[in-house]
Amino acid sequence: MKYILIDFENIQPTEIQINKLPIDFNILLFLGVNNKTLPVDLAKSLHRFKSIEFISIQKQGKNGLDFCLSYYIGRIIEKDKNTNIYILSKDKGYDPLINYIQSNKGSSHYEKLISLLRNNEKLPKKKQKLINLIESHLNISTKKATLFVKTLEKNQIIDINDNNRIAYL
Repeated sequence: MKYILIDFENIQPTEIQINKLPIDFNILLFLGVNNKTLPVDLAKSLHRFKSIEFISIQKQGKNGLDFCLSYYIGRIIEKDKNTNIYILSKDKGYDPLINYIQSNKGSSHYEKLISLLRNNEKLPKKKQKLINLIESHLNISTKKATLFVKTLEKNQIIDINDNNRIAYL
């Protein structure tokens, strides 16, 4: 199984950005107390995935949504230790949890999907610079970062031309 967990409290992808993600994922969209509505086009685009679950956090609290998202990660791993989990968030607070899972599982399946849904101008334009960014941001080896970039290309999130220039799709 493959999951994308979206921290909607701090990243609000558009329907165009959501439509660029592979459809064979299960989506968990975490909504904070202040997330009362979703744009209709975004809601429609979410229904093309394997499954979609909306998780509303009812009470305000420091990092409340983050704790709930972390709880769901634990539940998913408990069911299937070989699942792939990607987190869409600008929050770096998940990094210790991801590092803990990686070190205890010994697997590269749990990697934080850096916010490719951010403004494309902020992302590297060359393949090697993207590899370096992922390597330092996720604290992983160059080999794993390179595999991650290949996965992004395979899933048509990025396109790399013959000159190693990147287009974010």
